[in-house]
Amino acid sequence: YIPQFRLMVRYGLTNTRMGLILLYAAYQLAISTFLIRSYFQQLPEELEESARLDGAGDFLIFRAIMFPIASPIILSVTLLAFIFFWNELLLALIMVTRTEIRTIPLAMMYFVGETGADFGVAAASLVISLLPVLILYVALSERFVTGMTSGAIKG
Repeated sequence: YIPQFRLMVRYGLTNTRMGLILLYAAYQLAISTFLIRSYFQQLPEELEESARLDGAGDFLIFRAIMFPIASPIILSVTLLAFIFFWNELLLALIMVTRTEIRTIPLAMMYFVGETGADFGVAAASLVISLLPVLILYVALSERFVTGMTSGAIKG
């Protein structure tokens, strides 16, 4: 994390939301690219070929055919990224010192200190911070599983 910190200091992005967003996006880019690429590789090539025969260009093929078909994997990647961002602590601990822009895990860390702990408030904050992720996953679980397993078996 030292190179990232030095880079953020050089560009004045420490203690900013934009700095955290850039770092989170960079960390999530590799796994997202891998998952989306695996999904698109398992799609039949005949879809693209038939669209080309009908006179569609690259942008139209992507927008009208491939993007709607890829909604399960896009949803899965979005959900994985959201869960990663929601739970990440170490990067926020290093990059953020201002209390106004603390992330939820970073704010919850301060409920347990060296001299004492308020376990009631800490437990309540854990439950409250878990609710959005749990609701999102329950609402989208079927599409999430479909998106994650679609590229697993080559048919």
